Amino acid sequence: MKELIKHIIKEETQPEGINKKLLNFLMRRIKVTERNLGEFEKFEPVKVILYSFEGYPGYGFTSYESKKNMERKIVEFLYEHDLTDYLYGMDERDPKRIAITKTVRYFLNRILNS
Repeated sequence: MKELIKHIIKEETQPEGINKKLLNFLMRRIKVTERNLGEFEKFEPVKVILYSFEGYPGYGFTSYESKKNMERKIVEFLYEHDLTDYLYGMDERDPKRIAITKTVRYFLNRILNS
């Protein structure tokens, strides 16, 4: 019961400037897969978490990539499927760019911390 309440409170306290439609699109399509690389006698296998988007093969990243690289891949994925404008051609203070960047970073924080 406590976890349900925490989850509800966490959902309601989204930061300002988040594009909810874009966030819901990403959250519905993310697929998380855990794999073990290598089975060695004396060592534990290396665990790798793969993040991919259902219905969009070829777009994904692993837990060993940097957060900036993950962010770049998500932005490219969104642009290539006409879900957002090209972010890097916009002015840094453009409100649309700021909202998309905040949404992608919020999304990454949610999936990496869960």
